[in-house]
Amino acid sequence: MSDRKPSNGEAGGSDDASAPGERSAEPRRGRDLFADDECPASRLLNAAPDPVYVLDESGRFVFVNEAAREADGRTLAQWRQLGYLDIVSEDSRDGPLAAAALRAHSEQYRTLVENLDVGLFRTTLDGRILQATPAVAHMLGYDSPDEVKQLDARAAYVDASERETIVSDLLRDGVVTGRQVRLRRRDGKSMWVSLTARLHRDSRGRNEWVDGLVEDITRRKAAEEELRQSRERLQHIIQNTSDIIFQIDTTGTYTFANKAAEEITGYALEEVIGMNMSRLLAPEYVTPIFERLAKRLRGELLEQPFRFETIRKDGRRATLELTTAGIWHGGDLVGVQGVARDVTGRQRAESALRESRRRLRAAHARLVTARDEERRRLASELHDSVGQSIVALQLATENLAEGVAALSAGELSARILGLAAQCGDVVREVRHICYGLHPPALESFGLVAALRQLTRYCLDAGVGAHVRSPAGMVDVRLDAATEIALFRIAQEAVNNALRHSGGENISIELICHEDAIALKIIDDGCGFDPGQVRAGMGLTSMSERAESLGGQLRIESRRGRTEIVARVPKVPLPQDA
Repeated sequence: MSDRKPSNGEAGGSDDASAPGERSAEPRRGRDLFADDECPASRLLNAAPDPVYVLDESGRFVFVNEAAREADGRTLAQWRQLGYLDIVSEDSRDGPLAAAALRAHSEQYRTLVENLDVGLFRTTLDGRILQATPAVAHMLGYDSPDEVKQLDARAAYVDASERETIVSDLLRDGVVTGRQVRLRRRDGKSMWVSLTARLHRDSRGRNEWVDGLVEDITRRKAAEEELRQSRERLQHIIQNTSDIIFQIDTTGTYTFANKAAEEITGYALEEVIGMNMSRLLAPEYVTPIFERLAKRLRGELLEQPFRFETIRKDGRRATLELTTAGIWHGGDLVGVQGVARDVTGRQRAESALRESRRRLRAAHARLVTARDEERRRLASELHDSVGQSIVALQLATENLAEGVAALSAGELSARILGLAAQCGDVVREVRHICYGLHPPALESFGLVAALRQLTRYCLDAGVGAHVRSPAGMVDVRLDAATEIALFRIAQEAVNNALRHSGGENISIELICHEDAIALKIIDDGCGFDPGQVRAGMGLTSMSERAESLGGQLRIESRRGRTEIVARVPKVPLPQDA
């Protein structure tokens, strides 16, 4: 082997003589940067698919990536015992080929370092920048490494205390790894970097310089911050939604639940987490729910959503609507996550809607029946009352016509007056029937006038009746629907009292409230049990009329007093009506 030492141009040596310890420390710079496979620079080169060799200024191997080691079979420790001249052929060691090869590898190393996405630097502990790669200059917004070397490293930190901490850690541990700090660019903007540095000491343990590596992680930090904020927003949504969001394992034990679980189940979150869902299910739903879990674990499709009932901590039931999906890890189904919505109120509303529709159908059927009955009643009254009266009037007129020649003037006059009286009776009967169909007074004069006219039929039947109303109510008009409904309720109540109560007095009273109007009908008859309503009494139709206006009907009855009260919202007649 040749005793020739590399010149300054070949190996970057110094003209100044150095102590043996100092000279032996010089090649350690690369070893510090590539201390092991876990260092950032080592990981970067190990990711390269082609062999990469890193030599120090003396031509010894500092680092060889995994691709080169696999091709050669040597370990990293074995490579570090070698120099470039140890592996070239004996025929070329002393010739120009060796020097050319060494220069080529040095140039490869320099090109690799200068084109790394990470920056390499060397500084003193007091902040003087000794070396910097173009990547460092580019990160900080400078044109060349020479401009960077004019800076004080301490001024490059946004927070000077961060560098003080790093220096303190280097003095204590000799190395810092992956430290995230903010640096100030030339334009004044801050940037995030990941910094790895190692303190270089000579053989006597004296501090010499710091070699380091910086990687621009500004975009990564921005992405992490955006991800953090996105997770916070998602967490906010999860924790503030009114639906239960949960996760269970394959045994049905809760591993996660949001705050809504507390409100709906009545259990604290600490109680829910770790609880098996069987404890929350209504008994009749335990088997169906666990059957669904088994199907989910077998990969079968489930019909969704699924309604079930849960038992709250206070014992009350709640109806939930469930939608679920599997939790997969490494190709295995490890649990189930889902959303459970409290639909207790909705189910009550649906039940109420179904009941309302049922009642509507029943009311429509009763309406049809009542219409047919009213037609039969009208036909009966026309036939039995008006018809018979008209037939009698016809016969009397024919008899008069046949015997008129034999009658004196006085007899003729009396017979004609009798016919006129019969015509008057027919007119009254027709008016009574018409009033039952639609009272003219209601449309012309209002509710109070129509009620007063209704009491006259009571008086004709020998029953005392009167109407009481607030002062000025006579002139107050309500909307047509309210007036006709209240009148029909009063008419039905009065007819029931006349037919069934056997009472002597009927009282009708209108009471005005701020937002409602009440109609009260009281009789002193025999009374009845409202729970045992007899057919034909019309109590159902009275109640339906009140409810159709958003009101209600109340009935109280005992011997000697029956009180029917209809209370409906007050809807005044529009001013321009």
